[in-house]
Amino acid sequence: MNARTAQLVAVVAGLALIVLSSVLMMATEGTAGWSWILLLAGISLLIGGGRLLRRKAAD
Repeated sequence: MNARTAQLVAVVAGLALIVLSSVLMMATEGTAGWSWILLLAGISLLIGGGRLLRRKAAD
């Protein structure tokens, strides 16, 4: 897998996890602990995807 594909996968997975956590929070009125974990994982994937993009631009 090249860097561009890895970045795209990280960004799409991050956005999917953020959407999933939002739906879960709405369904449980913010009481599900898993929704916070999914939100943090989604944000982490978006940050990771951004770092891959920055590394690729520096090369």
